[in-house]
Amino acid sequence: MLVNAVDKDKNLIYATLVTGAIHGSVQLLPGGGFIYTPKPGFTGKDKFIVKGTDNHSNSVQTVITLDVTLNLIPPATPAKPIPTRRAMLPHEIPG
Repeated sequence: MLVNAVDKDKNLIYATLVTGAIHGSVQLLPGGGFIYTPKPGFTGKDKFIVKGTDNHSNSVQTVITLDVTLNLIPPATPAKPIPTRRAMLPHEIPG
């Protein structure tokens, strides 16, 4: 969201979370990104609100809207057995 952003006074601006997501959790990262984790089974729209700050003043609030979809993994195809030849072991096995 904010990568190496500075204000007119050359103060570094970073994002702060104003309101978290309703259907998941949000973690703001130091580099300016975020991690969003939806609640189990949730799909649809979710949002959260952030603002920029330089510890002296705040910027306007910004709404981040997400469209959460299922990450469907295709079913695995069963492996076909590979025919092999019978072989004699080179050593006897005690037993």
